[in-house]
Amino acid sequence: MTDGHVLEDKSHFRGVWVFLEGRSGRLRDVSTQLIGEARRLADLRGTTVTGVLPGHGVDRLAEHAIGYGLDRVLVVDHPILDIYRSRPYANVMAHLIRRHKPEIVLFGASKNGRDLGGRLHAILETGLAADCVKFDIDGEGNLDMIRPSFGGGTSCSLGSSPTSRQTARPTTRSSSTR
Repeated sequence: MTDGHVLEDKSHFRGVWVFLEGRSGRLRDVSTQLIGEARRLADLRGTTVTGVLPGHGVDRLAEHAIGYGLDRVLVVDHPILDIYRSRPYANVMAHLIRRHKPEIVLFGASKNGRDLGGRLHAILETGLAADCVKFDIDGEGNLDMIRPSFGGGTSCSLGSSPTSRQTARPTTRSSSTR
């Protein structure tokens, strides 16, 4: 127990998720980059990679996203999700995360990804590491996140919580595996 909150046993959490962003019928570059990073992390953890694509009429985009290395895509199709709106997207993602319990969720450090990651951090009362430039899995199987600090001149390493939410810069790189 920390700060009056009971930490849930992390063994209930499975999988690496990527919030997929589409624009003009195409996946945004940050999403395709994160799929590759998610695939690498999932392979190290021995788990699956799921893309989450809220939107309207995005089935073709979901099929296309599978080709980048996802095991599956969860599509939430509704007219209100046609364009990004904070509350509807946050409600959809919070519901899916509570129901499926992914161990890692990656968001691009785009305007929408930053907004959604921050909102979910507050709604789900979980950790959030913003602007990560590297990810790795430590010797105990936990996510290690590297982000710039002090104006980018140095970097710091952050350990994961039982459920982790991260935003990653578009030029995210993998650190060497241990």
